[in-house]
Amino acid sequence: MSLTIECLRSMEAVASFNNMTHAAQALGITRAAVSAHVKKLEAQLGCQLVKPLGRGIMLTADGEILAARARDIMTLHDDTFHELAPPHSNELVIAATEHTAHSIVPDLLHALREAQPHLSFRVRLTRSSKARDMLLDQRADISLFLRHHVPGAQHVADLPLEWVGVEGSPRDAMVAFHRPCAVRDQAMAHYQAHAPGGSAMTIVKECEDLASVMQAVAHGQGITPLIRTIAWSKPFKTVSLQPSAGDTGNAGNAGYIGRVPLYLATSARVSRAMMREILHILRQSLGRVDPEVPS
Repeated sequence: MSLTIECLRSMEAVASFNNMTHAAQALGITRAAVSAHVKKLEAQLGCQLVKPLGRGIMLTADGEILAARARDIMTLHDDTFHELAPPHSNELVIAATEHTAHSIVPDLLHALREAQPHLSFRVRLTRSSKARDMLLDQRADISLFLRHHVPGAQHVADLPLEWVGVEGSPRDAMVAFHRPCAVRDQAMAHYQAHAPGGSAMTIVKECEDLASVMQAVAHGQGITPLIRTIAWSKPFKTVSLQPSAGDTGNAGNAGYIGRVPLYLATSARVSRAMMREILHILRQSLGRVDPEVPS
């Protein structure tokens, strides 16, 4: 008995996107296929890997272990394939910061597949620095990353960040992605500048993927800094550092941290016209959340 690449890739995507539907969009397969892959892994391993959580999913302890292993296996698999096999003429690889997993990458994929039906797209969610390096190493064709500007990159927008938690979340405890993480660093600086009574914030959990971040927040371990989205599904909501200031879901500036720049860079395999099209898609999608995004 062996664990197949297809099943492990689905498991990695589910953990990265914290959502079966978004994972399916990223892989270019149906939601039913992703669900079947996860169930096959559960049957093979004899343990439960995921549970529903709002409109997303929650990894079990075994699921977290497998997601981490799947990520390592898929990285080795894809890098080996890149080194030894010629690139597919009709496949483009998108390397993107994990902070774009909630809505930016799913919206981009949906629009690109409609506009470019003759092309296929494969997504790798990773740290911003790695997304940039994958482009420079010619392991990716489209790269979305925060802060780390490279020659030829286009500034997409300055993305608004906000604190996200659940009812009763401790305001002095942060759930964060492992370093290096531009969002984590900016959020910590914001807390130090606005902390009530000069209190200190503690990193209570460091995570490798969005599912693990949201799971820890759902369990009330702390709050986390994320890119502002249209609406958080229950039990999540925008929270302010001082509960008395009002936790308003997504209204006003409650929970506002600041902005972080998002950049787009493409390889020589992507035409200038297509790069402009991607830039337009991204800004159009982001503009639905933030009116300050340039059109």
